Amino acid sequence: MTHRPGRIAGAGLAALCAGALLLPLPHVTPSVAAAASGGGTITYIKDHNVWIARGDGTGARPLTTNGTAGLPYRAPSQSDGGVIAAVRYQNIVTLDQQGRVLAEIDPPRLPSSIGGTMDGSPVNAAISPDGALVAYTFAEHSCTNGCGWRTATGYVSTTGAGTPAAYGTSFYSDPSWVTNRRTLQSGGYGHQVMVHDVGAATQQHWFDDGEIWYPSEDFGNTEVSPDGTMLAGVRGYGDARDIMTYRINGNIRSGAVPGLPDDACNLDGQASDKITDPTWSPDSTTLAFGAADGIWTFADNKNPACTGALSLLLPGGSEPDWSAAPLSPPSGGEPHGGGQNGGPNGGANGGQPGDVGAVAVVAPPKARGTARVGKVLRATTGSWSTTVTSVRYQWLRNGRPIKKATKARYQVTRADRGRRLSVRVTVQSGSSSGVAVSKAKRVR
Repeated sequence: MTHRPGRIAGAGLAALCAGALLLPLPHVTPSVAAAASGGGTITYIKDHNVWIARGDGTGARPLTTNGTAGLPYRAPSQSDGGVIAAVRYQNIVTLDQQGRVLAEIDPPRLPSSIGGTMDGSPVNAAISPDGALVAYTFAEHSCTNGCGWRTATGYVSTTGAGTPAAYGTSFYSDPSWVTNRRTLQSGGYGHQVMVHDVGAATQQHWFDDGEIWYPSEDFGNTEVSPDGTMLAGVRGYGDARDIMTYRINGNIRSGAVPGLPDDACNLDGQASDKITDPTWSPDSTTLAFGAADGIWTFADNKNPACTGALSLLLPGGSEPDWSAAPLSPPSGGEPHGGGQNGGPNGGANGGQPGDVGAVAVVAPPKARGTARVGKVLRATTGSWSTTVTSVRYQWLRNGRPIKKATKARYQVTRADRGRRLSVRVTVQSGSSSGVAVSKAKRVR
């Protein structure tokens, strides 16, 4: 069981109870999200291209096909009207849901915190809900006045009009939209969460990680739920990152920032390694986030008991952004992809791919046997909504893959003592796949 830091002194009994939720959550049941709630659509990256799917994971299809490992698409986001923005090399490319390129924008230089300006390939980008502006971040490593990474965030119109000075800039990063005129940003000393109103000369400080937890750690990738009541962010470093959710005390949508948020339901690496990019469903009930093996969802985040379903929604996907925009039908032609590879119709694959569906789990797999050192556990396949043609196994220790443990049988080792073992089963049925994880067993 992973030890997590406690709330700072003076937080009270309620905070201590909430802090207990930072431990691994054995009652969260991972499964395939065949019917996740939330509606709308999720844009994401898969195989270096921009994809889109409904909020329940159905209807998944690529919008671009010319992304490559050397020239990938990154950081996709979508307005409520269905306009998608993504980064490719130095440009911000805007697309519709048929993959047609609307514009390619070379975002303007931004002021640097050490003087001069910053330029290059944006490391983050996010389109506003009304589709009018894109917030973007530049980053550079400099040894002027001490070596380190420096960031700057600004805004550009989706028509390419206007200047950074007109919209205001900052030295923070990871912008996300609260309203059409307000963003959250993060970074700086103390891992600050900042609020910026478009056009304002300065930002408002909301809180630092160190004001809630001790010792402080990196905290960013923040996003406010559409109803303005919840905050999600990523805390920690490397593979040991956690999704943190908080209840917001007051109005974050306008005016002065509210006080410190309260702990809600937090996920301590339950799904997979490398968790990042939390994003809220349009109805504010479900959180999607990226992980090493795909895009996961966690429902019922407002329930402090953390009894919602943890599900792998889109295997192989990353960098999700959830929008209220419904999914429009495909155009019937090939996916498009603008820019440096042959213009706006530069797709490499002819024909419009069909929907990539998910196979639903009917009964989850089980790890049968006694969880004791030297004993053998045997995985069952579980029951699925259709006939499966292939099955793969991956045994997990405290939710993390065990090297070379990829068979239906697993012999418990001394390294497992005191840990929780489970098995992840991936099935294939034609072009569709499904993933489910067994209930964990603690090794005696």
